[in-house]
Amino acid sequence: MNSEPLIIKKSRWRLFIYSLTSGSIFIYLVIDFFKPNTRDVLGNVFMNIITATLLLFTIHFISDLIKRPAEIILTTEGIELRDAGFFTWNDIEYFSIRHHSGENATQDLVLQLKNPWEVKIDITELPPRKEDIIDAILAYKGDAAVYYAGEERK
Repeated sequence: MNSEPLIIKKSRWRLFIYSLTSGSIFIYLVIDFFKPNTRDVLGNVFMNIITATLLLFTIHFISDLIKRPAEIILTTEGIELRDAGFFTWNDIEYFSIRHHSGENATQDLVLQLKNPWEVKIDITELPPRKEDIIDAILAYKGDAAVYYAGEERK
């Protein structure tokens, strides 16, 4: 059993690409703003809204790139999810991987709590493979009665 916590964060490379892409488009739109405009008033308002939105996305991605907060922290006491909080192993009945198919296919780690609630976190963009996450949870849970319920597709 591991005594050191396992911290899983988003990929630095992917955050860098997102920041670079949104920042480049933002800079292009700002430069385009100072060119002689041939757009009408409604077009200018629309472009300003897009530019402001891209600025917010760029700031968000750069902030995440700098801070890179932990998405999942595994310890011998339990699991902490970035947006859902800390759950002890005794609070969890089982966990599974849920696949969402379609145009934007995602994978969620789903924790079924002993009360009738379930907690899920998107693991699509996390660097370890889902198999590595499953193995890590099974290693950190120790003697707790948490089990892996498999994968489900939706």
